[in-house]
Amino acid sequence: MVKKVTKITVEQDEEIPIKVLVEGEDTIYLAHKVAITAGAFVNHILKPSFGLELDLKIWEMGFAYFEPEPDMANKFNTMWFQFENGGLGDETSNLFYGFPVLPWGKDGSEAKAQDMCRIALDAPIQIISDPKDRKGEVPPEHLKRLQKFIEERMVGLTTRYVSYGTCMQTNVVDNMFVLDYIPKTCNRVAIFTAGWAMKFVPLIGKLLHEMLDGGIRNIRHKEIVENYFSINRPGILKQ
Repeated sequence: MVKKVTKITVEQDEEIPIKVLVEGEDTIYLAHKVAITAGAFVNHILKPSFGLELDLKIWEMGFAYFEPEPDMANKFNTMWFQFENGGLGDETSNLFYGFPVLPWGKDGSEAKAQDMCRIALDAPIQIISDPKDRKGEVPPEHLKRLQKFIEERMVGLTTRYVSYGTCMQTNVVDNMFVLDYIPKTCNRVAIFTAGWAMKFVPLIGKLLHEMLDGGIRNIRHKEIVENYFSINRPGILKQ
C-alpha cells in the first residue's frame, strides 16, 4: 500500500536516526540516511521538513491509449520518438512518442488495455507549480493531433482511442536535474527531481546510492553533479 510521507525530521547529531512521518499513522520510520525522489510532489516534503521550495514548472502532459488492428499488437514492441518536419506540427510541438504494448493493463491488471498502445505529444496542456492544480483532462484538439499523426504515420493502429489521461513532467529553470544534498542535513538527506531523466535512471540510482554511502567515487561524475545539478544554483530555490 502506498503511504504518503508528510515530514522528515533530521537532527544534527549523526548518531540519531532521521524520523520519517507518514500521514494517517502513529508509526514513525527511522533511518540514518534518506533519498527524496518525489518528482512533482517534492515541495510537499521539502517545505514542511526543511522550509525550502524548488521553483518548479510542472508540465501536465496528455496521452491516450489506441487500439491496434487485429494481429498487429506485436508490431508495437518498443518505445519510439518521432520528430515531424512540419505538416503535422504547430507552434506547440513536433515531437510525438509512444510506448510498446505491454503484458499488463494500464491499471496494472491483465485487462483488455494490455492490447493498447499509449501515444503522446511532447507538449504541455498547462504549466503549473503544484500537482494540486492538475486538471487531469486532455483537450479535444490534443487528441485530434494524436489521431492525425496515427492516421498519417502509423500502420496497424486505429485512430480510435480507448482512454486518455495526463502525467506530470517536473522542470526547473534550466531544464536540468536537481541532484544534491539538502542543505544543513550533514549530507544525510539527498534529493533527486526534475529534468528529462528517464534514460539516466540507472546512473542516477547509482549516484544517489554513492551520495548516501560516503560520496560519489567517480571524479568526473562528482564534478558534473556539483557544477550542474546543485540545489544552490541560480533560480532553483524559491526566494
